[in-house]
Amino acid sequence: MPDALGDRVRVYGSEVSKLRGLPQLREVPAGIQSEAELRSSMQTLMRAEWDEEEQTLEEAYKLFGLIPGKLDLLQYLVDLYTGQVAGYYDPKSGRFFIRDLPPGAPAEADPATESSERSTGAAQQFVISHEFTHALQDQHFDLAAMDERYARQADRATAIAGLTEGDAMLAAIDHLAWRTGLPVSAVSPLGRAATVVVGRTATSTVGSGDSPEAQQLRDAPAVISTNLTFPYVEGMNFASAIRSEFGQAALDSAFRDPPDSTEQILYPERYIDRRDRPAEIQLIAPPLGFTASLDQTLGMLDLRVLLETYIGSTRAAEGWDGDRFAIWRSDPSASDGGEPLPPLLVWVSAWDSEREAARFSRTYARVLEAKRGDDHFAITRIGDVVAVVEGAPADQVQPYASELLRSSVTRDPNERPRPSLLERALRWPAAFERLDRVNQAKLLGGSVLSLRYHDAGYRFSLASGILLGSERTPDRSSHSLALGLIWCSQDRLHEYFAATVPVLFSYQRRGVEGDLRRELQLGQTVLLPSLLRWQASTAETRWSLLGLIAGRIGPSVPRGERVRLLFGYIPLPI
Repeated sequence: MPDALGDRVRVYGSEVSKLRGLPQLREVPAGIQSEAELRSSMQTLMRAEWDEEEQTLEEAYKLFGLIPGKLDLLQYLVDLYTGQVAGYYDPKSGRFFIRDLPPGAPAEADPATESSERSTGAAQQFVISHEFTHALQDQHFDLAAMDERYARQADRATAIAGLTEGDAMLAAIDHLAWRTGLPVSAVSPLGRAATVVVGRTATSTVGSGDSPEAQQLRDAPAVISTNLTFPYVEGMNFASAIRSEFGQAALDSAFRDPPDSTEQILYPERYIDRRDRPAEIQLIAPPLGFTASLDQTLGMLDLRVLLETYIGSTRAAEGWDGDRFAIWRSDPSASDGGEPLPPLLVWVSAWDSEREAARFSRTYARVLEAKRGDDHFAITRIGDVVAVVEGAPADQVQPYASELLRSSVTRDPNERPRPSLLERALRWPAAFERLDRVNQAKLLGGSVLSLRYHDAGYRFSLASGILLGSERTPDRSSHSLALGLIWCSQDRLHEYFAATVPVLFSYQRRGVEGDLRRELQLGQTVLLPSLLRWQASTAETRWSLLGLIAGRIGPSVPRGERVRLLFGYIPLPI
């Protein structure tokens, strides 16, 4: 490891470990890779995992119409990741690599440099912090074992990627804020609002710009670009929802009990409030003359992409409660000397209600008509279960679909159905609920009063937080009045306390790079200097009165710099 990078990794790693609340158990090797080296690594890592299961999954996605039929998916992903990835962590080796900086770019963020150079240095800091968080996750939760355990559950593996990447995004954002001395974390009220804006901006601007990398992402099939950004954007929202309400320890617990589906990442309340586990579906054995290959789940995320691609709406995916698909291949020996049938895509999905299953059936029939242009498909339904067959001869496809409905569908016995629209309307004036992890009370849908409480904390608001907002977890607390103009906030892991009453005073106490810094301002206004401003750190103390007289106190402060008059222009020789 180059000394400069090694020094940064050691410093940043120590800071990230503290902010994330996970002790570093062993050294984390790191390195810098050129684009050629990165491409070689991506090729090696991805080819090692690209087995027969992955190849058959690629074939299924082509049958679904999610990726072009002639696309070499493995090579395409190698090219895409080489262009898009800024760094990566390898759980098998326990080390991470970052992409080499462009020629002339600074390795460190330096306040004296131009803004573009500072942003490049900050970007590298962000990547190091992000990848180091993955190393901490691995040391405590064994990411390689998680990958192996859920490798054959594609949708759940994507959901777990949302957890790991979302956690790392929060940690990297926290590290940036902490290094700049801001009294804010990614899960404070202000931090949550900022990450939502960042996430929405990132989603809406995917592929924007004139760079080759941006064009590469714009040209990617929607299912690939969506799966590339999903863990970072939606995963960050999921991790924030857990940590902001229950603290860092609850996020650690999520690694030991990871989300079951991308549905839970898209809707964190389906993991937190009432665990909505997908139905377990066991497809029937294929009919005589066919063999089955693959047994996988499409999941809500990719189903939404499929619907958006062909009909421009994802609404029919919202009632998803599990699915399973396979490829049936005809046996050439049973074809009576003729051409074997093309592979059949068979798919069974479960839904939250018969109404939602019926809506999906109608919607997906439009998708099939749009993407196929023939009558070699069938979609049929019994109750809240839908079966789809694609690729069979017109006279056989309906019997196959009807037979497919005999597949076993097992629901979570502890699952409670989500309330209907009528039930939600009746509860809107006043409601009290006992949920899986919290108790919740609301008046007028929460617009007048909202309270969520549990053993380790609470979240409370009056008038949607306009009059009063208050929340507490084991790690932090925050309280605000009058549209948030009067507020105080503290965070144990981030070592800060801040409070503000407009015009009267503001106070901050924060730990930054091993130093405790404090700042007090009295009589602060927009147009005039503060009546009193006082700043203290380990090295020195600074003060000023109305900007007219200012002083510095400390062992290293030279004579002539200790007191200045008239906004600091006139030094006094004392």
